[in-house]
Amino acid sequence: MDPKLGEIRGGDIHVRDGVIVAVGQNLAAPKAEIVRADSMIALPGFIETHWHMWGAVARNMAGPTENTGYFYISRLLGQFFSPEDNARGVRLALAEAIFSGITTVTNWSHNLLGPEYADAEIKVHKEVGARARFAYGYSRKTPPDATLPLDDVARVQKQWFSDAKDKLLTLGIAPRGPETNSIDIARRESE
Repeated sequence: MDPKLGEIRGGDIHVRDGVIVAVGQNLAAPKAEIVRADSMIALPGFIETHWHMWGAVARNMAGPTENTGYFYISRLLGQFFSPEDNARGVRLALAEAIFSGITTVTNWSHNLLGPEYADAEIKVHKEVGARARFAYGYSRKTPPDATLPLDDVARVQKQWFSDAKDKLLTLGIAPRGPETNSIDIARRESE
C-alpha cells in the first residue's frame, strides 16, 4: 500500500514502546516478542473525527423518520441525561471504537447541561486512556442566541488539560454551525 514499498508479503513490523520503528522482511529485533499474524493484514488505526459519544447509549432509540430520527431523539432525550448517562455513552462509544480498530476519536460533546457533564465525560476518557480530543460543545438547553460557556471551557482546560505530559487527550471546541447561530454569535466566539 506504500507506493515505494508496495505489498510486503511475509513482512515484519517492528514495534518498540508502541511506535513502529521498521517495516520489511526478516527484520532483526533481538528479544522482541513475536506475534504471528500470517493470515492478517496490518492497517493503521482509524480516526473518527466527529462522534457524539454521549448518545451511544441511545443509538437504537432513533427511527427512520424526521420525527423519530437522530436529531429529534437526541434533542428530546439529551435534556434528561445525567452526567453519569453521558459518561456511560462515552464508555460504550470508546469500547466500540477499540473493537472497530478506531484508535483516535473526537468526542463532539454537545450535551453538556452543566460543568459536571464535561467532568464526567473527561474522566472516562482519562480512565480508558484512548487517544481522543474532547470537543467542548453546547448543551441541549443552550438558547440560540447564547455562546458556549467560555468560563467553563477555561476551567476545564486548567483542571483537566494543564498537564503537558498527557498527550493522549486534548481539548477542542464543538461550536454550532452557521445554520443554528447568527453571524454575530459565530464572530463573538472566534474572537
